[in-house]
Amino acid sequence: MGEMLTHVDLFSGIGGFALAAQWAGFRTIAFCEIEPFCQEVLKARFGAVADTGNAQTPRQRGNGGEILSITESMGFDRSYPLLIPDIHAFDGTRFRGATLLTGGVPCQPASIAGKRKGMADDRWLWPEAIRVLAEVKPAWAIFENPCGILSLEQGVVFEDLLSQMEGEGYEVRPIIIPACAVNAPHRRDRVWIVGHANGKRPQGHGECGECPRERTIGAADSDASDSAGAELDRSWRTRTGRKRSADNGWDIPWIEVATRLCRVDDGLPRRVDRLKALGNAIVPQVAYEIIKEIARIEYDR
Repeated sequence: MGEMLTHVDLFSGIGGFALAAQWAGFRTIAFCEIEPFCQEVLKARFGAVADTGNAQTPRQRGNGGEILSITESMGFDRSYPLLIPDIHAFDGTRFRGATLLTGGVPCQPASIAGKRKGMADDRWLWPEAIRVLAEVKPAWAIFENPCGILSLEQGVVFEDLLSQMEGEGYEVRPIIIPACAVNAPHRRDRVWIVGHANGKRPQGHGECGECPRERTIGAADSDASDSAGAELDRSWRTRTGRKRSADNGWDIPWIEVATRLCRVDDGLPRRVDRLKALGNAIVPQVAYEIIKEIARIEYDR
């Protein structure tokens, strides 16, 4: 494969998805993050530059109406990713054709630690995530959320989200992966929704058969359909899947983990900002296990 693997990151936080993508050989070309503290982290750690509105949009080649890929359109003369603060103002068509779109969609409306207002919460930004997915039209998409999203309105909300992604042309596979699966000292179960664009399936992989979602969520069925999503599921579990219980030391409260490992103890500058950012962040080592398989599939095309 000659093209560079490109990455667009929504609800970026402190860049957990971008870090995982970087490890896997992707180049992040755009962030979307509204929190000022997190914006400063993205600028310091990834060289993100505030958007001036001058990024090129994918242009057409000749008179045939064929859209150039984002790598061709931007030419990668930029050595930095753009930082766009507001998801409502994010124009995904500017980055059409990126390889991967990711997003840790704000979790508060679904988390069991909150009021679980779901779609009635003004922080429910899934419609914006789906809109950008439709505009960017990436080959792959990964969205992350707490497991509380599975039970909102008896599961109807989650089913609707998956249906919306499928309606945009994506084969979807949700997987529950805890942070402890990559040896983190806390459990931190999360739902990872992996979408693969229909029509961009790698050679050698057939159409997805009937895959009931209650089986694909956290399942490792050997008879799952031989789709790109199924391959990701099997490969991740083969390489990293482990079963550990609370008595193995992986049931440590998050605040203790943050204090011990993430340098947010009392007296440190901007401790509250840092703790909030870490609490909202994904575990990049988990994302990496998914993204590196996407990279392998793309390079094998």
